[in-house]
Amino acid sequence: PDRPGAELYDFVHGDDAELIAAYDRTARTETVRTRLRTQPAYAADCFTVWTAHPHAGRTWPPVAAALLDEVLRPAVRAMSAEDVAEVEATVGRTGSSGRAEAFRTWNRSSTLGRLGRRIAGRVRRG
Repeated sequence: PDRPGAELYDFVHGDDAELIAAYDRTARTETVRTRLRTQPAYAADCFTVWTAHPHAGRTWPPVAAALLDEVLRPAVRAMSAEDVAEVEATVGRTGSSGRAEAFRTWNRSSTLGRLGRRIAGRVRRG
């Protein structure tokens, strides 16, 4: 590849189902999950990669969406507020202000969803 990021572009647009499945399996290992929970910069990098190229082929978008929801979201939920702020700041430094806003929106939607489920659970029990 001729420029930084070209590998990622080639990977997600290559639509190689076996390669993307191998990436998915690796991203779901306990080693990666632990690193995501304990290293905010790594979590920021994964958010940036997993939200890049949302319309790339047929194979990458659903895998990236699942990694965000099933792997990164639980890791971010387990972080302290300070670590989440560090993820957001790193996303902003390495991407753009729009990418930082995308992280805030993504993270807020999970918080609102949890809050809504808690309220609904209390209403049903009450």
